[in-house]
Amino acid sequence: MNDEPVKVLLVDDDEDDYVLTCGWFSEMEGARFELEWVATYEAAVEAIAHHRHDVYLLDYRLGERNGLELLREAVANGCSAPMILLTGQGDHEVDIEAMMAGASDYLDKSQIGAPLLERSIRYAIERKQTEQKIREQAALLDVTTDAILVQDLDNTIAFWNKGAEQLYGWKAPDVLGQNVLDLLYKKSSPQVQHVQKSLDETGEWKGELHQVTKTGREIVVASRWTLVRDAQRKPKSILVVNTDITEQSQRLLSIIIKNAKRGAALVKQVLSFARGLEAKCALLQVEHLILEIEQIVIETFPKSIGIRTNISPSLGTVSGDATQLHQVLMNLCVNARDAMPYGGTLSISAETLFVDENYARMHIDAKVGAYVVITVTDTGIGIPPEILDRIFEPFFTTKEIGKGTGLGLSTVIGIIKSHGGFVHVYSEVGRGTQFKVYLPAAGVVQKPQLEDSQLPTGQGELILVVDDEAAVRDITQTSLQTYNYKALTASDGIEAIALYAEYQHEISLVLTDIMMPSMDGPTTIRTLRKINPQVKIIAVSGLASSDKLAATAETGVRTFLSKPYTVKELLKTIDGVLHPNGDKLSGTSER
Repeated sequence: MNDEPVKVLLVDDDEDDYVLTCGWFSEMEGARFELEWVATYEAAVEAIAHHRHDVYLLDYRLGERNGLELLREAVANGCSAPMILLTGQGDHEVDIEAMMAGASDYLDKSQIGAPLLERSIRYAIERKQTEQKIREQAALLDVTTDAILVQDLDNTIAFWNKGAEQLYGWKAPDVLGQNVLDLLYKKSSPQVQHVQKSLDETGEWKGELHQVTKTGREIVVASRWTLVRDAQRKPKSILVVNTDITEQSQRLLSIIIKNAKRGAALVKQVLSFARGLEAKCALLQVEHLILEIEQIVIETFPKSIGIRTNISPSLGTVSGDATQLHQVLMNLCVNARDAMPYGGTLSISAETLFVDENYARMHIDAKVGAYVVITVTDTGIGIPPEILDRIFEPFFTTKEIGKGTGLGLSTVIGIIKSHGGFVHVYSEVGRGTQFKVYLPAAGVVQKPQLEDSQLPTGQGELILVVDDEAAVRDITQTSLQTYNYKALTASDGIEAIALYAEYQHEISLVLTDIMMPSMDGPTTIRTLRKINPQVKIIAVSGLASSDKLAATAETGVRTFLSKPYTVKELLKTIDGVLHPNGDKLSGTSER
């Protein structure tokens, strides 16, 4: 349990029992609990409906009603918090009914004390958290379009993912408990017997199988079977990953087999995640990963979503685990797809970037050096600012139950950090989201040999820097002053307007962020142009897209700078606006 107090609701119509329970809670050393009490069934129903409590203690005797009825009603109404039933001595049948109805535990009131009650509450909470993690991990198996099933050693189906539903036509409830040989094969196949023999000898098998669907259609699948063992290394079940290759061309065949292997590797990682297996790193060409992802997107995403790729011809290599990085990119693309329910454009680009000190200071996880930067951009609904800082938290989601993101962004950032990289996200509601994944470039990457004398410098011009991030303002101001500019800073549009009104005859250029509180960038730009229609403005944003350029162009801005930015990018952009023809006149520039 974390530092937050555990909120417990006691439902009991006996005030003496409430007083007694308060005494037990006061005896629990080192534990933080907040106990509330309601005395009637009706009051309990209303309190539970508000979902304010972490644990519920339900007395079985509640006047004309009872705690078992309350338990069933609460579960039926969607309550997922742990519920502990308090029963009288000898109510074992009630105890069994309670567990079957969804109770986390039951306690005999004649034997309850502070230690037993605390253990029961802690157990209930930990069990609920474990169940949530299992559900999250199970959701991984629905990310892939492959059919994934788990069968017992007697070939009884125990798990059937959504990919299996789509491939074979049967819903999971229709097949669980059935014999897979009777379901998917016309008759006992000698090939299946060979598969069983291979499993017994090596623990795995892969190859092609001929199967049938619900409608009787014959299909061919690329199949991977893995024998799953328990903690004592005894065979427990069989994990099967199947990919339909019936109507795929031979060019696609190699991709599909590769994805089947990745699906099996993904499942193995899910099964072994708790044991913390290390990544298998090797030198990788990121271009190959992106082209593979592009093919999957083309084949599986809605046709209303277009995809664009832009890979630098001089892209460097990275040292990493191909399966893990494949999962990262696939998860980001699935998130992008879900953010564009009515269609849009998914863009994937990759380039090599040398991060300088200026850039590194704008991002706490960055270090000076060469990175391969993979950018995944969508034109979807965007992420509200109030939750942007939470998207990497474990299990945080804004999606409906059952429509999770699979790997989850917490796993994405975990994988990237384990590779020595970092992730930067920028989003605007209604315009889209951009994830930049930075991976250290492998091998020797030459630092750009650009001497200070080769960088464009200022001639004492005054630049107004407008950004709500203090670090960006300070770093940009320092960089400008280092290269012979003067700088004023403003934290939002309102402050910028005030400063410009006072110093407009001295200010040569305004560098303004697009997303800011109080007054946003476009409004600030329009106001500045009312004061001075000739004002030179550079718009800055984390989301570089054609839509963004069009939006800024509407306000009269012709130049756009994507952040975080290097000193070189900053100086070249400013110089290009102040001296569009490449000539520098002595003295101050035109304002």
